[in-house]
Amino acid sequence: MSGITVVIFDLLTRKATRFRFQPQTTFRNIMKVYEEKFGVPVAQQRLYFNNNPLEENTAIGNSAVQNGNVIDLDRLFFAEFCLSSRASPFSSKVLLYMRQIPDRFVPIIVESAASIHTLMKRFEAHFHDSPIERQSLTFYGIPLEKHRTVNDYHLKNNSIIDVALDNEELAPSLQNPPPLNNAPLLTVHVRSISGKTLTLCVRRSSKISKMKRIIYEKTGILPNDQRLRYFGESFNKSNTFGSMLPDETQQSDEIHFDLMVALPYRHNRGDVPIGSFDEPAMVAELKLRAARIRKSIHKVKKLRGELRDFTKIEYWMNKKEKYATDIFKTVAEFCLCERVERRNFDDEDFFHAALKAHHKVMRLALDLKSSVDIATVDKLDAALKKLFIMYIQ
Repeated sequence: MSGITVVIFDLLTRKATRFRFQPQTTFRNIMKVYEEKFGVPVAQQRLYFNNNPLEENTAIGNSAVQNGNVIDLDRLFFAEFCLSSRASPFSSKVLLYMRQIPDRFVPIIVESAASIHTLMKRFEAHFHDSPIERQSLTFYGIPLEKHRTVNDYHLKNNSIIDVALDNEELAPSLQNPPPLNNAPLLTVHVRSISGKTLTLCVRRSSKISKMKRIIYEKTGILPNDQRLRYFGESFNKSNTFGSMLPDETQQSDEIHFDLMVALPYRHNRGDVPIGSFDEPAMVAELKLRAARIRKSIHKVKKLRGELRDFTKIEYWMNKKEKYATDIFKTVAEFCLCERVERRNFDDEDFFHAALKAHHKVMRLALDLKSSVDIATVDKLDAALKKLFIMYIQ
């Protein structure tokens, strides 16, 4: 019997992927195939066809799905986790992403006291061709040691950990790396002019230029605009971190730097600051709302083209209007009222760019309450993408 070709459309990433299955394949096995390819756990997947949920134990050949149809994949469990984290801000669990180039991206929920070795085991459970012995984990270029914990590296919700695999087993001569690679990490606190403090983990051998790149990724301040001072003394980017510290500095010592900014800023005036706030729950919620607006418009256009079932057209129009209203209220009542204040930004240009980014999202959300134009949805997605830069640390 010939196979059935379907397209699975991920509502969160808006990515469509073509698959071919045998008629006796159950939807649970289809979800497992999707997990192996894209790293989305089965527990987070919900499959829908024509807005009706598909039972996991039903074979695709016994369902209404035909050759060439599109199956919608929603991630309700992911959204529920993020929303519950808003209600419980003191939860000890964190949501991390483990990324292996080119196409593996796995969300993992662990306790903040979990060891890095635990993360490796979880990644191995997802991909059996990635044993712990071959894994090397890094965060912003900093190697993560197995015996340390998530807390030790100050990993927060939505942090991305890069996974690299050795191409072959380590030779006996390399199983004990030189002392330089085993040098202890030092904890550094960088205080910006707005009063916010960044916590970094660096080695003595790290160059100041690398430290400035990490600060740029977290704040949006260009490396050439940064002036780092340690006890009033500045230094250039070619210095190593250890050359600025006394020889007696221990791993347990706290090291504080002051971050000054060279004025005027040389960033583009329209750039928004990176990671000013940490709101993963809100970001996930807005992504889902935007994806469902797009789905509602597709449904309305399809029903209008067939000139039938005006009750369903009204249903999807009301859904679209509700999702657009939710986006408008979240940005207006939460973001602008509780987060966007001048004192939260290091630069006047950043503050003005943040205001413009929020107002653009609100205006597009209002337009979509009465519009079914896909181009407007594309503009909303682009505006949200720019907005999210400020809300993911």
